[in-house]
Amino acid sequence: MEMPKVDEVLGELKSRYEDPAKQQLVAALAQDMVRVQSMMMVGDPKAEVEMAHVEAAARGLAAAEQAHVTSVVSDYMTKVLSSVVARAIPGV
Repeated sequence: MEMPKVDEVLGELKSRYEDPAKQQLVAALAQDMVRVQSMMMVGDPKAEVEMAHVEAAARGLAAAEQAHVTSVVSDYMTKVLSSVVARAIPGV
């Protein structure tokens, strides 16, 4: 299984918005979410503090937009984990 590319996720999110400021906010939020979720996977104790910053940034989006970004990033992280497991345990 091929490792998904974060640039593709960012492109997908940005394409949903016409406003450049909104595109920047969504892209930054997605990048931060990926970074914090990666921190959480390795048990970094700073992850909770970082998540609070991400949640504060997300308040700049409407509820539906927050849900969309969360969904896209969650799908991305699922693909990343699936790729890692497939490489670590062939045949899974």
